[in-house]
Amino acid sequence: MAPKPDADFNLANGHGYMLDSHFRAASRLNLQHYLWREALGYVVHPSISLPKASDAQVAIADIAFGTGMWLIDVAKKYPNAELNGLDINLSQCPPSPWMPKNIKLQHWSLFDDVPEEMVGKYDFVHVRLVIMVLTNEDRTRAMTNFYRLLKPGGYLQWDDMDSVRTRVKKIDPNMETPALDQLRLACWAEGRHDWMLDLPALLKEIGFADAKMELNDDEDDLIRPFGDQHLCTMEEFGDRLVSVGEKDGANRFYRFVHESAAEGQRGAALCIPRFVVVARKPPVAELKL
Repeated sequence: MAPKPDADFNLANGHGYMLDSHFRAASRLNLQHYLWREALGYVVHPSISLPKASDAQVAIADIAFGTGMWLIDVAKKYPNAELNGLDINLSQCPPSPWMPKNIKLQHWSLFDDVPEEMVGKYDFVHVRLVIMVLTNEDRTRAMTNFYRLLKPGGYLQWDDMDSVRTRVKKIDPNMETPALDQLRLACWAEGRHDWMLDLPALLKEIGFADAKMELNDDEDDLIRPFGDQHLCTMEEFGDRLVSVGEKDGANRFYRFVHESAAEGQRGAALCIPRFVVVARKPPVAELKL
């Protein structure tokens, strides 16, 4: 067993979003979107039943939308729907003239009160990769907000990382990968995110129904692309640690990344599986008030 790392994602505690918003970060987010789409084989989970694509009354929200690529993909299938992107930072999206006309962006944090005009508005709420900003202490507020955004009968799709099953994949099982082993433990962060695998039960406590989780692992042809993308994320996390005064932790992450990249050249990669949870706000007759 690898020794406990001397820096992990618990260093993010109390600092909010601990990744960057410059052009390299936007490029990483765009790559991440395309990799997720390739790995999952869909953008909207097939079990989600929405009104027909020509129906202008469909309202869809993407929480913490990043660069907006998920919304842009959804706009191709739902060109007449109302598509709203909600985030605390709108700077990574294309300018509005380059976006589909039915996409509107709005400043909103998933921890803020839901504005009255948005309560019960959406047929479908999507959220992806909020693992870094949610903790045991604040998860209930965020999940309650997702519930309040939905119409009765509306769907939630939550895509995120399964840090519990994070592991190092190798072409040779006997290969030693001390840096990647340390990075794996840094991602797990002594169980910081383990609660996410209980999302179906936690969502049920909020009032959601029919919550189901699907797990998704890396196919062989995506191991290296995802592994490299993870290293970009870790390096970016190191940069943000510098900005909040955690220089020692940042240097340890930089070392993890540099040495892990060398191990990757020999046929190893960090594999962080994904999960998708789909849940539904009950129809009016069954609604939890």
